[in-house]
Amino acid sequence: MHQAVIQRVVEDLRTTLPGRFFGKIFQLTPLSFAFDFGLRGEFLFVSVDPASPRLYVIRRRTRDLEKQSMPLTAFGQFMRSRLGGAYLVNISKD
Repeated sequence: MHQAVIQRVVEDLRTTLPGRFFGKIFQLTPLSFAFDFGLRGEFLFVSVDPASPRLYVIRRRTRDLEKQSMPLTAFGQFMRSRLGGAYLVNISKD
């Protein structure tokens, strides 16, 4: 991703996510996740697929995400154990 695009995405997320708690994690593919921050039908979508890295907010019903998701892999379980109930303080681009 181009650095300016990443910075704009971070700035957009900075207006929405700080002050929110991590909720449920949905694993949609082996390399993509949707994070619940209690935004009423909006979830943070993160794909770490090297061919198509993505980070943005998606609008879905929780029921639909539950149907689309697969069981959490070891990495997904690790994220859930470390991030569950955590409080998002700030977002920045290094």
